[in-house]
Amino acid sequence: MEFIYILLLAYLGLWIGRLLNKLANEEIKPNLKAFLKTQKILITTITILFAFYMPRVLYMIPSFLALAFLAYYLSSRHDLGSTAYALLGFVFFLSYTNRNMFLLQTSLITMYGFVTGTIEEKWHLEFLIIAAILFFVF
Repeated sequence: MEFIYILLLAYLGLWIGRLLNKLANEEIKPNLKAFLKTQKILITTITILFAFYMPRVLYMIPSFLALAFLAYYLSSRHDLGSTAYALLGFVFFLSYTNRNMFLLQTSLITMYGFVTGTIEEKWHLEFLIIAAILFFVF
């Protein structure tokens, strides 16, 4: 049950970002480049921490895929919000095995959601669905 509460807390950042977007949209537009850079810095930090702190043998393939995603994400100019949130659902679930890593990743995902909610209009339910399904299946 604790997992579900933390999952909702991580997703709360997206709601707060959306609220900020609705309340102060005219102040966000001039700083859009800063929000996009912050978004890339956060996704880079999440990916590097995930790849570095997970046990090498057990999570080598997900770590490699996360780093490959990061390379693609940073090299492209496409908006990968839905893909990023789907992969963050996997990162969230796999980080659950390491308590310290899990809390750090949760806070970074919350901050990423805050920035993403501020600059995007989507709700990104992929994150909730994937993390919850993985938790209940495994």
